[in-house]
Amino acid sequence: MAENNPAKRQKSDSSAESVFVYTGRGCSVPIDVVRVQFDASVVKVFNDALYDCRKLREVVLNEGLQKIGGGAFRYCTSLERITFPSTITVLGRHAFYNCRSLGEVVLNEGLKKIGNSAFSECSSLDSICVPYTITEISNYAFQNCKNLREVILHEGIGKIGHYAFSDCSSLKRITLPSTITDIGQGAFNNCKGLREVVFNEGLRTIGEYAFRECTSLQGITLPITITEIRRGAFKYCENLREVVLNEGIGKIGEDAFLYCSVERITLPSTITEIGMEAFNNCMRLREVVLNEGLQTIGRSVFKACISLERIAIPSTITEIGNNAFQNCKNLREVVLNDGLMKIGEDAFRQCTSLQGIITLPSTITEISNNAFQNCKNLREVVLNDGLMKIGEDAFFSCSSLQGIITLPSTITEVGNGAFFDCRKLREVVLNDGLTKICKEAYSDCLSLRHITLPSTITEVGKGAFFNCRKLREVVLNEGLKKIGYLAFWNCSSLEQISVPCSVREIHRDAFGGCESLREVILHVGMVLFSAFEHCRSVQVFRFPLLSWRLVAIAGHWEELRNIVNETRGESRGESRGVVKWTEDDEMFASLEASNWASNWGTIRDNFSEIERRVSHYEMKEATTIYELALWKGYLNQAKSEVTNRYDFRAEVPEEVKDSILEYLKY
Repeated sequence: MAENNPAKRQKSDSSAESVFVYTGRGCSVPIDVVRVQFDASVVKVFNDALYDCRKLREVVLNEGLQKIGGGAFRYCTSLERITFPSTITVLGRHAFYNCRSLGEVVLNEGLKKIGNSAFSECSSLDSICVPYTITEISNYAFQNCKNLREVILHEGIGKIGHYAFSDCSSLKRITLPSTITDIGQGAFNNCKGLREVVFNEGLRTIGEYAFRECTSLQGITLPITITEIRRGAFKYCENLREVVLNEGIGKIGEDAFLYCSVERITLPSTITEIGMEAFNNCMRLREVVLNEGLQTIGRSVFKACISLERIAIPSTITEIGNNAFQNCKNLREVVLNDGLMKIGEDAFRQCTSLQGIITLPSTITEISNNAFQNCKNLREVVLNDGLMKIGEDAFFSCSSLQGIITLPSTITEVGNGAFFDCRKLREVVLNDGLTKICKEAYSDCLSLRHITLPSTITEVGKGAFFNCRKLREVVLNEGLKKIGYLAFWNCSSLEQISVPCSVREIHRDAFGGCESLREVILHVGMVLFSAFEHCRSVQVFRFPLLSWRLVAIAGHWEELRNIVNETRGESRGESRGVVKWTEDDEMFASLEASNWASNWGTIRDNFSEIERRVSHYEMKEATTIYELALWKGYLNQAKSEVTNRYDFRAEVPEEVKDSILEYLKY
């Protein structure tokens, strides 16, 4: 109302000892008033009636007064005491907001509602007794009453509103009556002096951030009537060591106990869900008991619980969320039961004390990216049938992993870096079904000695076996199509490699730096020189497929052998040719280590010319087969009229044959 606007209200001409009588609507209260007496006729104090009367020290409210309107005494910063008559039923919102000197408030029986922020910022208020007639404490009602030491709540209150006692840093103890069913969001947020909370039967939900940053709180026992602890309810309660959860709770929300000092927790069987980061960074948590009934462990639930030593996952859990146990540095034992289907990303990453054997149940279909990354003491992993995918870096730098890793036939993909830097891993068994070995999957497996790729694998990715220095035997089967860049780089113990004819691509440096490699068998065509760069020990390249092709047609085309020998330089008794023959007509190429690159160029040139010649004669022979087919066709058409079979013979003219071969560049 215009008459209550502090900017327009006049100062009083009376002395400081005089008393101003407030008569209700239309009554303009001087802004510098010190004492106010309410007329007996007043039933309502209108909104902002005494707003910003910063010198007001004393107020006498009349019997019969029923309502104090919104902001009525807001910013009356000198007001020290207020007693409410028995007739008042409603205190409006912000009624005594920021009355910083208000140290004593007597609330009457009969009061039904305390409005939002009614006593917020009353920093001198020492105690408050809420009468029986109050059923709800509204939002922010006593927020930031920094000297509030005692709050008495009587039976009958059903709800404590959002941030009702937030930032009451001197409050030490609170007993919640059994009639309270809901503690609102942030109700006791940042009550740093709160040491004890008594929860009675009847309470159902603890709201988001209800006791966040109650840094003096040491223990809580929650009644069986509670069904949900919401997000951040006890977040940053850094001295909270004991938590007793009773049967009945169905859900623990996100961040609920983040950064608490809880040492032991037993989750009742009624809990089906733990929200993400619920116990994140509970650094003193040593023991967790998860009971049957729990279905999901959310993201980062037990992340950085650095004192946790053992965890058993019940059979009702189907998924372990991302980062669930990441950086649990003292976690030594993990028991995974049937029913679990997925281990999320980074789930056990940096669990550096995890040791012994991890046996994955047959129900697991996916190990996600980084799931066991940097578990440096993990010694053995048993993978069972049913597993379909191992994600990127899943066992990255598990440097104690040893023995044999057998991939079940159900796996179709091993992700990038899946077993990167597993330095003690000696053997990997790859079963049919696997289609690709991804980038750096087994890179730096320094103890790996043998690998056989099943016929279902079509690609070996970039750096897949990079720097596997003890790898002596590699078996590549038909079906493989591509060998990627650096795939077997620096496999310095590898002595022989046979590349199947199904291979279509061998990338640069695929076998580079294989210093012990002596023999290369190429069932494919000529490959890039750089694929075998720095292989200084290679003495011979064998070409069994081309040899077989040559032998197959040489008997029919005698001049071919002479042409091949001419290409190799043998007909003139020269020694420049490095492509040679065995007694069994197998073609090979020998190298001189002193001039490796130059010899390779000669091999490439010789090989290419010989292959071109062989292909030419193969095509020429194919035209002969075509002639025979035509001859047979003509005979079939003539049937009984045939007297001389040679009369029906068809020949492709030499000029046509030469034109076809020239067109096909043979």
